[in-house]
Amino acid sequence: MTIFDLAHDPSNPLIDPLSKRLFPYVCRNLYRQIHLPTLSSFTKLLRTVKSDPSLGDLVLTLDTSRIFVHEPEYEVRGEIYEIVRYFPSLISLNSGFVRPTQDAPEVTAIASLKHLSYMCEDPDPEDLYALSTPRLRSVEISFRRFSWPRPVNAERLESVEKLSLQFVGDDDQDPGEEVWPSEVVNVIKCCPNITSLRLFDSVFPDYRRFLTALSSISHIALRLTSLELDSHELPDVYYFASDHLLPRFANLTHLSLGDSQVSDAFASSLRQLPHLISLRLGPDAHLNLHEEDLLPLVQGPTRLPSLRSLILDCFGNQLGRRVQIEDYRQRLDQELPVTSMSEDGWAAPYFANFTEDMLSQLSAWCERDGIEVGGGGATVLEDYADYKIEQGNRGVLHCLKDRTLTKLRKPNGTSLSDHIPIDNLDPENLKLVKTEIPEKNWFRLSLE
Repeated sequence: MTIFDLAHDPSNPLIDPLSKRLFPYVCRNLYRQIHLPTLSSFTKLLRTVKSDPSLGDLVLTLDTSRIFVHEPEYEVRGEIYEIVRYFPSLISLNSGFVRPTQDAPEVTAIASLKHLSYMCEDPDPEDLYALSTPRLRSVEISFRRFSWPRPVNAERLESVEKLSLQFVGDDDQDPGEEVWPSEVVNVIKCCPNITSLRLFDSVFPDYRRFLTALSSISHIALRLTSLELDSHELPDVYYFASDHLLPRFANLTHLSLGDSQVSDAFASSLRQLPHLISLRLGPDAHLNLHEEDLLPLVQGPTRLPSLRSLILDCFGNQLGRRVQIEDYRQRLDQELPVTSMSEDGWAAPYFANFTEDMLSQLSAWCERDGIEVGGGGATVLEDYADYKIEQGNRGVLHCLKDRTLTKLRKPNGTSLSDHIPIDNLDPENLKLVKTEIPEKNWFRLSLE
């Protein structure tokens, strides 16, 4: 059994049973983590564990979020109790649109839960009655609007250490509609012992009023060791920066910031966080930063004394499917190189005010001083080099077909790829040159 436990990896396919004798050991891992894609699969699972309750005892993690995706579904299907009653050992539940409620017939049925994630239209104070029964360590609530106008007399979630609030807007959501008023702190007040707080907004992540109200509650602000103010990459340029409030959260060890959350005063505010170990810059969070902002944070007398991890997910670099010559020739008539690269999953990094030399220097200093660079920033220069090779390869194929060098010229007339001397080429007499790159299991195309 120990061998099968050590072999268990949630990210990989489960081990197939090799024999009836081994099946009980494999079954234990098979039922540990269950992610259900359809209502039919959920019905079959319930039928199985009803007939053999010992299998329900094995389930530690259950995810039904892909089943209960709309509010009317949970109104038909019932309470969280109806999901978890057959899984007495359950530790983590992602229920989707099935929220906790005080009307559950046996709230003790979820007493084993440590993590709960659910979705709702609007967080309801009554939810907290059910949440106060299990000894939850973390709670994640995804919502579409917030309307708690004043503090409520609700159960205090004394055991909750990590709270995540996620606003998931509709496609027609008004970007100017306020989602994070100061009243959101009423949720935080119900969790007086939290040390980790994450806010996420997919539309308009303006957390300023909320953070101002939260930072004024000193006993909570000073308890927080992890603060995440995240978002996707925003379609427009906004300015939501509230980094001037960061010094009020003086005990932070981890900080994550998303698009438009950083101002020109960011570096100064960070220096007032002496315990900061991990700093993450999310999508486009570097737009207001310059070389003189970031470099002094990792070297010299102004460096952050406790910093050990710098996670740069801000550049947007992404590697895609590499070109195969024969397959790509079929697409030459329909697509330009830049179009085909985007469709194949490639994204060039956006350096904003940074330079390649600066990022190379940053990596060298971090390596010397024991600061790990993670996220896209760890490979951004290598990814950019690969992007340019791929861009050149596709440009070469277009030029070979059209007998023109326009696809290999930058707007200023110079060569798009350093290894292709376009000034010495005859467009009417082009030959393809393919150079293998063994360490990448790839190739570079050129013309002569």
